[in-house]
Amino acid sequence: MTIPLSNRQIIFLMYENRSGSTFLASRLDLHPEVGVTIETETFADLLETGPVLRDDADLQRMVRIFMGERKFQEWEITEDALRKALAELPRPADFDAVMRAVLDLYFRGADIPYYLVKGTRLTHHIARLRQASPGARFLHIIRDPRGVFGSQKQSLGSETATAMNEDAHDAARRWAANARRVDRVAGPDLLEVRYEDLITDHDATLDGIRAFMMRDGLPALEAPGEMDGEAYLQRIPEGQRHLHQNLVRKPRADRIEAWRTELTAVEIALSQSGAAEVLGAKGYAIDETAAARAGRLTLLLTRLRLTLATLGRRLRNGLRYAREGRLLWRIRVVLFRLCG
Repeated sequence: MTIPLSNRQIIFLMYENRSGSTFLASRLDLHPEVGVTIETETFADLLETGPVLRDDADLQRMVRIFMGERKFQEWEITEDALRKALAELPRPADFDAVMRAVLDLYFRGADIPYYLVKGTRLTHHIARLRQASPGARFLHIIRDPRGVFGSQKQSLGSETATAMNEDAHDAARRWAANARRVDRVAGPDLLEVRYEDLITDHDATLDGIRAFMMRDGLPALEAPGEMDGEAYLQRIPEGQRHLHQNLVRKPRADRIEAWRTELTAVEIALSQSGAAEVLGAKGYAIDETAAARAGRLTLLLTRLRLTLATLGRRLRNGLRYAREGRLLWRIRVVLFRLCG
């Protein structure tokens, strides 16, 4: 049965970096009925700069947005093919039509009933996406912020070649803001899953995700026989594959609380302070003695040092964005995050 492009189910996969989103994506990618993208932020960019294609000026702008993003360049869609596909859309073409045309290009015209779109900034735009892509569903994966920070601390960013984050309080504060943002727009079209449940109760968690994704009139999603994420790993840009070697390994439940030994008492206490009440609300137990083990003065001085270091890192990033001609883009991203 051929599924019309306009009738295919869109699922947006949302997350914080190092929360298990790529592991989840690789498992859903095993379903032949599901087309899973690699990461891009271009759809968020479209929502922020103008999601409707009305004229040739909009066409040029959209082509620049897509082709100007490094992550989208890994989708291996040529500029000519993109321009042709968008130019053929009846005008005005709304966000949903543009997105589906791009997804059809990425999946080479395959008859896929479910599209899973992966991006970190999608959490900033759930309300907008509900209007721009009616019927879409939203899948949010969340992980203990102490585990998120532990992984970010040990992982080198693909663009900077430095640790993704060294400030436990800042990482947890951003995690909590993102979790609150998702909670504010909760609804039957949004499913939140914990990474820890995906690892410790893998089959049941995936069953629940499949049930959430399925829609009447589209093929059912059955559990795949294989569990190897190698195929999805090979689609990830080579410079990022070092971050995702767990895709080809059996999940280890003992790694869920590795942060207890890999983080210092200071880092644990700062992470818990940054996450505030959201930590317990999401079902994560608080280490009640971490602050006492760290010491009040040590916590205060470390927080000050990390705050200054984080400020310095952001200033350096701002200069890098300016050199690359992306400073206004970054300012817009921050403003939408603060207002979301």
